[in-house]
Amino acid sequence: MKSTPTKLSLEQLNNHYILFRHGQSKANVANIVVSRPENGIPSKGVGPPSPSSNSSEGKGWGLTEFGKEQVKNASRDLSNYFNNFQNQEIDDDNILDKFKNSEKFQKFHIKIYSSPFIRTVETANILLNELLLTNNNLSIHSEIIIYDDLMERNFGIFELKSGQESYSKVWKMDESYTLENEYKELQVETCEEVRSRMCNVVNEIEREHHIIAILVSHGDPLQILQTAFENADTNLHRSLNHLE
Repeated sequence: MKSTPTKLSLEQLNNHYILFRHGQSKANVANIVVSRPENGIPSKGVGPPSPSSNSSEGKGWGLTEFGKEQVKNASRDLSNYFNNFQNQEIDDDNILDKFKNSEKFQKFHIKIYSSPFIRTVETANILLNELLLTNNNLSIHSEIIIYDDLMERNFGIFELKSGQESYSKVWKMDESYTLENEYKELQVETCEEVRSRMCNVVNEIEREHHIIAILVSHGDPLQILQTAFENADTNLHRSLNHLE
């Protein structure tokens, strides 16, 4: 069933938005779904250890060492992007026209917003540290700002089950425009529910009028938010370019 999607008007946005997915997590490696706060946020419960380990390494299901390196590399790429942005080498006339007369153009102010899950908070902190290390010309807010609405899509009864199989089932439901009550039976968030809360974050930031906002979140929420930016069908979020 199709519902009226939450919309974002790109022409009216005051800010430049960067979507940044978390690095490889221990849940990714274990191939399980960790979408609920009690498992993904240590302060609300540490969650069980990884099935492949007898240690407590899975608490909160944070980043793997490989995932941390992924974030460092992506952060350096983003720093280079900002350097080019300051030098007006970005191939986006709309962005340049919008900021070229701004007093802040020569000294961008950046804020990093993150989902409260440990894998995203770890990602956001690595990103912040790398930006501070690699570019002294950037004006960066010194703390990560946590937004609950940026958290992972709730995959309901599929929690802690096989990731590949569970995700495929839900994505098939999305593409088939499954009735909302069927999502409720499975305790799974609909695409529009995710899109609405993600858009709420953008609308909240818009009131603050920052120049650049980096949103650190998860695969499905970011893909679904992208449908709002692109005015695309919410249920077809998997048809957009995948955020690695």
